[in-house]
Amino acid sequence: MDVIIFLQRINIATNLTIMKEDSRTKVKFLWPYKRKNYLLFGFGVFVIIVGYLIMYLGDVNSFQSLVISPLLLLVGYLVIIPLALLYK
Repeated sequence: MDVIIFLQRINIATNLTIMKEDSRTKVKFLWPYKRKNYLLFGFGVFVIIVGYLIMYLGDVNSFQSLVISPLLLLVGYLVIIPLALLYK
């Protein structure tokens, strides 16, 4: 039992910084996303929905179901949504 407690103390001591109990500083959290981020994200969701609708409305072996819809989904998921999350 003493060994387990000793190992836990070492782990806590090496991974966490020890703060004084007297310091009462407030940490201000700023939300990194602005209006442009939400607009890009909404546009990405719109492109993804349009891609799924085109896939649904087209025939099984049609050009729109095999080419246009996957391209729209690819752009929506891999370009627009990450761009909205990473844009500053």
